[in-house]
Amino acid sequence: MPDQEARPKDPTPQKRFRPKIQIVPLTPEYEEQVTHAEDPETLHIRQEEYQELHHAIAQYPPPDRELLYLRYGFEGPPRTLTELAQARGCTPEAVRQKIDRLLKGLRAYLKRRELRENRKIQAALQLNQRKEKR
Repeated sequence: MPDQEARPKDPTPQKRFRPKIQIVPLTPEYEEQVTHAEDPETLHIRQEEYQELHHAIAQYPPPDRELLYLRYGFEGPPRTLTELAQARGCTPEAVRQKIDRLLKGLRAYLKRRELRENRKIQAALQLNQRKEKR
């Protein structure tokens, strides 16, 4: 193919684009700083979500709980995968996989809990409707 010019290979492999996610510490002090301008109802909802998240994380054994707290800045600044891997004596990929499994479990737990709450609300509404019909 004489039309195409021989291009030299780029020595650095291209990295996949990953959008930067701002990790915000979920401490009560942070909540006070952020929510000073929010209305009381929104503040109450955020506090309930914060408590629910901590309750869900409390279901894990202490090493897993500590891993999540350190990674996402619940206690101090967020730690990198490399820092966590050095502390645990494993590879950053192993830490990433562990965190992924923990987050998947958290999502499932919170979804089950939400469904359970919705069922309770539905049952209460149905009971209330039956009483009103009498």
